[in-house]
Amino acid sequence: MGDIDATSTDSRWIYYRIYADDFGSLEPLLTELVAPVVREARPRVREFGWFFLRYLDPIGFQLRVRLRGTPAALPMMEEMFDARLRAALAPGGRDRLGCRQFGRYVYAPEYAKYGSAAEIRRAERIFEASSELALSRHGTDDPASPVVWAAACLLAVIADWPDDTRLGFLYHYTWYWTGGVEPGEWRLPWTEDDTIAHRASSLAQRARDLLGTESGRDIACYSETLWRLAGRGHHPDARNSDHLTAFHHVHLTNNRLGVQPWQEAQIARLLWHFLRNERGGR
Repeated sequence: MGDIDATSTDSRWIYYRIYADDFGSLEPLLTELVAPVVREARPRVREFGWFFLRYLDPIGFQLRVRLRGTPAALPMMEEMFDARLRAALAPGGRDRLGCRQFGRYVYAPEYAKYGSAAEIRRAERIFEASSELALSRHGTDDPASPVVWAAACLLAVIADWPDDTRLGFLYHYTWYWTGGVEPGEWRLPWTEDDTIAHRASSLAQRARDLLGTESGRDIACYSETLWRLAGRGHHPDARNSDHLTAFHHVHLTNNRLGVQPWQEAQIARLLWHFLRNERGGR
């Protein structure tokens, strides 16, 4: 089904939801359906922008894709995207990609979360940088796992903070994504046994190794973009503190990389262990 449910009231955005058979189908839909449209539209559409999220609602797993361009270019983008979506729903594409249906919806920016129109525009640019970073993982010959990428991104985003601030952030991030339990009640798979120090060190080392590669430079560029566009060092009147800004954007980047919340909690918990032990457990 490719019925259009609504049209965007924003003259510069179109918004699609692409429903998949399961969580695993989101990756081929991203790389084989969405990415080619982005590559084709970027040189042809003035003021082009885009971003995506993975999502789950009562209908099922989905990619939520927003595409931006001048009003005159929107019909061309719709035509390009609709053609690929209909091909994905045809028998051959349906079996290969796991696309169930798609629809058009209204894009409603989250002013309550991000602030003014100017802050929304900056947030959208960060969303795009994060989305491009997620695609870049597939452009490497031997991509590391999404978990390692997520750990590397997290280390990069908080790299310039004092040790206590980094540990505090990782503590609260773990606490939130484990459902707000008390520290003594943390029961995450493979983070509470007697090998936790080894596991924490292994994840941190793999993340640091990744940061030393070409992909690591992409991650560093994303982190720089995040703080340049949303950090209080550049925008003293920003609605959110740097702590909350990192919290929002780390989660969204993890989502785009294909990391689920329970994995986010594990990543933050292991990095907390590693950084605490690295400075002597203080």
